[in-house]
Amino acid sequence: MRGLWWRLFGRAKPDMKPAKVRFLLERDDIGYPPFENEDVWARERPDGRFVIDNSPLFATGAACGDVVEARREGADLIFTRVHERSGNALVRLFFSDDRAAVEVSRTLLELGCELETGRIGEVPVAAANVPKRVDYATVRAILDEAVGAERLHYEEAVLPGR
Repeated sequence: MRGLWWRLFGRAKPDMKPAKVRFLLERDDIGYPPFENEDVWARERPDGRFVIDNSPLFATGAACGDVVEARREGADLIFTRVHERSGNALVRLFFSDDRAAVEVSRTLLELGCELETGRIGEVPVAAANVPKRVDYATVRAILDEAVGAERLHYEEAVLPGR
């Protein structure tokens, strides 16, 4: 669970300025996700592309560290496509309660994952960045065990290498 400093400066190189890239979200028939868009921290590269610098809670298609392209609409930068994959995975977690959130999050952090946390109403949620150096099969086994114990549900938003 990272603070503002990490979001602004964590992955960035000195020649990259902070930006927010907006992902437009499509709601399903039950109204999920609960928002029409999500702004994700990124750093603008000299070539005009952006490196995603945190894990989206709702957007799909890009993981932390991916290089993306965005079009300008007024003051907004709208995500258009992934230019280069980082090799990281993005997994969205929906916990049964706060205790499950703390315990599973601690385990993922110990493995080297990075988390962005939030809530949808009373439900604790997290977006887990699984860096390519972390064995994804181990992460999936931990998550599957937690699902079996009814501690969480998860969604694989970006799989490693895709």
